[in-house]
Amino acid sequence: MKTREEILQEYNDTNEEIFTEMEGIIEESARVTAVVHKTPQILRDLDAEFKDKTKLNDDDEKILFLATALQVGRWVLIGFLNTIANEKLDSIRMKHNDNDIKQWEKGWREKYKKFYENESHIKSQRHRDYFNIAMESVPYDATRGSTTYGINMEGGYHRIHTLGHDPVLGWIFGVMNLLSDTITLDKTYGFATYNVMYRPKPLHWAQPGEHKPGLTTIPNAFIEAYDAVCEDDRRLGAAVFAQALHLGSDVFTKLGLPVPVLETFCPEIASNLYKSGYDSLHLVKDIAVVGIQYVLAKFIDLLIISVHGLYYKESENRNLFDVRTSKILKYSNMISSGSNVIAVAAGVQMGYANALSYLDIGGMLNTAKRIVEDYKFQNKIKEEFVLGTYKKMIDGEA
Repeated sequence: MKTREEILQEYNDTNEEIFTEMEGIIEESARVTAVVHKTPQILRDLDAEFKDKTKLNDDDEKILFLATALQVGRWVLIGFLNTIANEKLDSIRMKHNDNDIKQWEKGWREKYKKFYENESHIKSQRHRDYFNIAMESVPYDATRGSTTYGINMEGGYHRIHTLGHDPVLGWIFGVMNLLSDTITLDKTYGFATYNVMYRPKPLHWAQPGEHKPGLTTIPNAFIEAYDAVCEDDRRLGAAVFAQALHLGSDVFTKLGLPVPVLETFCPEIASNLYKSGYDSLHLVKDIAVVGIQYVLAKFIDLLIISVHGLYYKESENRNLFDVRTSKILKYSNMISSGSNVIAVAAGVQMGYANALSYLDIGGMLNTAKRIVEDYKFQNKIKEEFVLGTYKKMIDGEA
């Protein structure tokens, strides 16, 4: 049994431990309270520290200069190559009745004849024979008789008004027109569809008094096309063949084919572009150029990330170093895109014919993407740095 003195000693020891712990809690509470009380200033200081640690140093500025030079050199080179491509594209253009085009068409028609030389033919009062569909002119090339309905097909510019000549929609409406002997117009004329007559020659829009009414509808034309295929399914293959042959013969002519689909919702813009010489081939070329511009801009970004990574030191915070890398990429892209816009605008103002060939759309897309990504990345790292450090201060670890 413990003596009275031993019990008193244990009691005193326990009280001392309790008081010591309470003193620690009080001190910790006071420390946390002090930190919380200074929170606005601490956050401002941490924000300033983040900015200081992520600002570009001398080495970073050298990399920024290199990145900018590469990005500017890229769009200058691509612009030069784009100019050459435009000139080459214009040089290979042919007249719509060029002998080379005629021989090319003749060659394919001869192959078609040989393939079907032993085939039988179905006599029909309603639809053209599949062989005639493949061999004769396409109905949507007809312009004769259009004035009867108050429609101006504008001669050589008739392609912009007919959906059959659209490089994309033509595979639907052009094939339908071939099967139903019709011509379907663009939005300028409310997508109206007219019957086309092959007899008596020449090819013309159906006139009042002929056995077909002039005006029909797209649904009726599709029904006629369906009926023609049901009667003889070889007509569908013949129509696709004729469509491919016709678009192929038109694409490299002086006027070329119109920009796809545009005439269905912006006919005025489509017409102005087509009449100014901008056709589907120019669009394809421009899409390819923009793609190359974007890919090269991304490649240079990756190259700069690798080069800047060589300057990383183990003693540095990797996240803060990566923020400096993202700043280099953002600034170099912004300088490149800004100088591109200024240079192109100056070229246009001075009347330089090929100024627009240097417009770095792909680079601008990469710049826009870089700005968005950089903003998100820097905010994420900043949040981790500021709040992470603040949490450590609350926990007494910093």
